[in-house]
Amino acid sequence: MEIGSWSTAGSWSTAEVEPRRRFEYWNDLVAKAVCGVNAAQPSRLDFDATISTRRLHDAAFTSFHSPAHEIDRTSRDISRDRSDAYLLSLQLGGIARLRQGGRETVLKPGELGMVDARRPFSVTLSGDVHRIVAILPRRMVHRYAPMWRDLSALRIGETEPSVDLLREYVVRLADPAYAVDGAVAEVLGENLCALLGVVVGHHVGGLADAHPQRDLHLEALLAYIRRNCSDPDLSPSAAAAYLRVSVRTVHKLMERTERRFGEWLLDERLHRCVRMLQDPTQVRRKISDIAWTCGFNDLSPFNNVFRSRLDTTPSDLRRGAPQARIRPV
Repeated sequence: MEIGSWSTAGSWSTAEVEPRRRFEYWNDLVAKAVCGVNAAQPSRLDFDATISTRRLHDAAFTSFHSPAHEIDRTSRDISRDRSDAYLLSLQLGGIARLRQGGRETVLKPGELGMVDARRPFSVTLSGDVHRIVAILPRRMVHRYAPMWRDLSALRIGETEPSVDLLREYVVRLADPAYAVDGAVAEVLGENLCALLGVVVGHHVGGLADAHPQRDLHLEALLAYIRRNCSDPDLSPSAAAAYLRVSVRTVHKLMERTERRFGEWLLDERLHRCVRMLQDPTQVRRKISDIAWTCGFNDLSPFNNVFRSRLDTTPSDLRRGAPQARIRPV
């Protein structure tokens, strides 16, 4: 059950198997749904639980109803399942105690928390457990918050700005009854990560006041690139003039993303092209017109970089070829 493209969903219940096999069945379901995690056998044998999963492009959502139990993701699990993602959980019932990297936090109903799937963690669940876990690829999250490096056992309280919108997004996108097509699914996933960037960015900023102005400058720079990536003449000097900083400052800010200005800009243009090529409303537009709209002013280099970074051609992608991840420069 890997994160894939387009929208798929499924639901399962331990009531489908005999009582003595229910927890084994549950452990297998949870491992497949959430990055190969393991569930520890509770003392009770009548383990009645349900799980539903949904994939929307690169994001995945899993909803649980279960009795109290524990789950963990060990170094061994990580070596077998190398999911490069953050897990954003919304607690709807019961209590969750997250532990990762020497940190521990408790989630009550209505609160959200995050762990990093690339590092070991454990979760102790108590009470009548109801929660949703969103599996968000690191590259998507870092597009909107590239300065984040340690989100271990992070709690997002109910008083954070816009947390109600974030909560609504998670609940809505996890609901299989909320029908969306492929193009809309991708946009909603991007919007969720952008909103997460706002909410957690404020939270992290409140925890650590180191270089707050620099963080604001970086966010302003990246927002400027996203807004203007269709301009073929977009350059570090244009961004510097807009932000009223030096070109050297622009390059120093980009160092925090571990990407150069041109690399970030190229990714934004490619992401926009992919969305337009898969958008049914754009089917009559020429590929050359889409390339131009996205900031590419020469079709031959566009085709070359598109194929090298996505392992497919613009024409094949439009015809429904599976979309590969955009390869790093």
